[in-house]
Amino acid sequence: MGTISVIKHRSGPSYRLNKPGTEHTLDEIYKVTWIPTVTQGTAETYIGDEELIRQASTMTGGVPQLQSRMPGCGLNFRHWIVDSVEWRPNTEAAFSFTANVRYYNMLPYQYNGQTATEPWVRVTRNVQTRQGMIYRKGLQSAPYQASYVWPPTTDIGGTPVDINGTPIVQLIPQVQFTIEWLWHRGLQTAASSPGGTAAAVVEPPSWIAGDAGKRNTATFFGFDKESVLFQGYSASPLNDQTYLMQYRFLWDQWRFYEQKAAPAFNNLPNLTAPTGSFIGIPYKKAANIGWYQPYTELVDFTQDFPPEVYAAISTTYPAQSSCT
Repeated sequence: MGTISVIKHRSGPSYRLNKPGTEHTLDEIYKVTWIPTVTQGTAETYIGDEELIRQASTMTGGVPQLQSRMPGCGLNFRHWIVDSVEWRPNTEAAFSFTANVRYYNMLPYQYNGQTATEPWVRVTRNVQTRQGMIYRKGLQSAPYQASYVWPPTTDIGGTPVDINGTPIVQLIPQVQFTIEWLWHRGLQTAASSPGGTAAAVVEPPSWIAGDAGKRNTATFFGFDKESVLFQGYSASPLNDQTYLMQYRFLWDQWRFYEQKAAPAFNNLPNLTAPTGSFIGIPYKKAANIGWYQPYTELVDFTQDFPPEVYAAISTTYPAQSSCT
């Protein structure tokens, strides 16, 4: 029976280290040759390309298989995974191939054995407005959660601006922002999981989705407490090992509060006696106005990020130049 020779080429391995958020690559080259057994001057029949590839990829010291990891426990190399193997016939020799093996890795590269380069994080912002139904103006601000009660027990005060219970419209500033980062399935430990305390998991934990529809308990991304809403997230696979995580948040200048008029028994706003005129036509005002909050649950958003990812959101890497 013939034998298979696998020789790693001296020109490899070669490395390409890319910026965070993109793939690093490592290339190795192997020369694979099938050597037939010759019996009484007659060589055996060639086993075929498919069998040659199978045997060369399963033998000890052979060509690495697809989806296999690089041997060893180095801080970086243990995360390299075979992405492709290109087999090209060598025209100068029979039953001979050159196998180009490419490994990939999207983890931040570690140079000093302790600290990785800063995780890849990207923030996209969009300024917009929403229409607020306004019964009163001249108010300080919407209340915080601690003083919120529904149904309300006190009037919000301010100057009435409605006509016969019909509010005016005011545009309230909002900022919608998306925070993107990478979830590496091969590097999830208790320390690197969101919040730093969750058990090690391969897939993004489902409890993150439970925070959708909640507001922030403390200052978040430079915005005041209770003013940011977590709208949800998406996890899109970039490859077998890495997800692109996209967290969607919305900041609201009024912390999402709405002015509501106290209803009469007919479910229309309870009105006062005529207090003014609209081009000579008398009109009434809504008698009692309260604050309504549609998002009453609060949560600490920092627990939804791995600690190093959350830290990277507000830092500059590389550090700013010290040149003047």
